[in-house]
Amino acid sequence: MKQTTPLSAEKSLEEVLKEEERKLFLAKMFEEMTIEELQKLNSRVVSTLKQKRATAGLEIALKLEVGQVVEIKKEGWEGIPVTITAIKRTRASVKTPNGDYNVPFSMIKIEHKSKGVKKLENELSNILNDLAKEDGFFDK
Repeated sequence: MKQTTPLSAEKSLEEVLKEEERKLFLAKMFEEMTIEELQKLNSRVVSTLKQKRATAGLEIALKLEVGQVVEIKKEGWEGIPVTITAIKRTRASVKTPNGDYNVPFSMIKIEHKSKGVKKLENELSNILNDLAKEDGFFDK
């Protein structure tokens, strides 16, 4: 049985109809494609997915630090803080109450700010407080 997109407050009827129309167009287009064309399309889709996943992983990796407390996005692990012990190319090693694990970046949820970010925020706050104390600094 085909599932349809339910109407919600977020999507108007016009948006839902436009999306369904696009899906039907794509389905018809795929039916008319040759095997070779479908294979080329598939390889492009796979390479695009790999690139997007790598980019997303890199974005997460740049936000991580050893000693940072994060959470794991996996059923049964929600809300359990774990500590990063090492950062590798595609994974982070974490210390949990149940032992140490290697976790892909895509499964890491950054809830808590890293020590470096907290330190920068504190320094910025101190600078702004000092500037506010200077007579008439913000009046200029």
